[in-house]
Amino acid sequence: MRLFRGMAAAALCGGAGAGVLAALWHEQVRFQRSCKTDTIGACLGFAFPALIVGPVVVTAIGWLLLRATRAARPLPAALLGAVASGGGALVAQAFRPFSGPLPVWLAVLLGTVGFAAGVAAMEARHRVVRVGLALALLLPWAAAPALREPGRRYALRDGFAHLGLPLVVPQVEGYQVANAHAFGQERVLSVRIERGEDSIMVRVVPLPADFAPPVSCGPAMAGSSVSDDERGAPAPQPCRVAGHEHWVRAESSGDVHLVRRGEALVLLRPGPDTPTADVAAAAAHLTEVTPEQLAELAVR
Repeated sequence: MRLFRGMAAAALCGGAGAGVLAALWHEQVRFQRSCKTDTIGACLGFAFPALIVGPVVVTAIGWLLLRATRAARPLPAALLGAVASGGGALVAQAFRPFSGPLPVWLAVLLGTVGFAAGVAAMEARHRVVRVGLALALLLPWAAAPALREPGRRYALRDGFAHLGLPLVVPQVEGYQVANAHAFGQERVLSVRIERGEDSIMVRVVPLPADFAPPVSCGPAMAGSSVSDDERGAPAPQPCRVAGHEHWVRAESSGDVHLVRRGEALVLLRPGPDTPTADVAAAAAHLTEVTPEQLAELAVR
């Protein structure tokens, strides 16, 4: 009976605490996305300090509840429950690396199971059994780093596959893919290739309905993605022909190359001090790859 009382109290505390922390995490993310200021620390929000001390508070409350229910070894049980819940959260995040904070329901589930498991492990009579169960609950902390890369690769591959755009990578001597992301809602593929200090940003977007070069040459490079945004960028200039289905347009960052690929438009923008010849070579040597290949290039 004591075991069930302790597990119930710990599960209630862990589930409620994890749910509150997950809700605060979501609130912090929303606040940061809406915050527009250059002041350091101004975008932390009220939820940030709560997220720092919250796990300690939840563990302390769990310890007090376990003492009140006369559970065996209340302090180790509460600590183990908190650690087990955190390990479960790490594993869950490893499988969903680009999905933001954990859903509240999942956090509640992990907190409930983790704290209850901590109590159950500490109720074992034999010390060897308790140590073995405790080590088993610590395994997610060791597994999470190993699962992070496969999880990231799977998430990238899935995002690329559902984008519905040609997945192109420039083949330029010395350059390698530094990162690649799919923005599903905006239908934008972003690929960055680098060689030392030189870099080229590649964006693939659906072909604009009013695309009619050289008068109308599609969106400005700065406005084609949710990342690398350049607020206040000037309106795009008319483009000039550079080859078959290939145009060049002057923008604030330099000459941007535009290449049509079926019903998609590929835009290539140079980084600071990147040779213009490299960008031209990148535009002339676009290789289409599979989602699996692009995911491998992005995580290597």
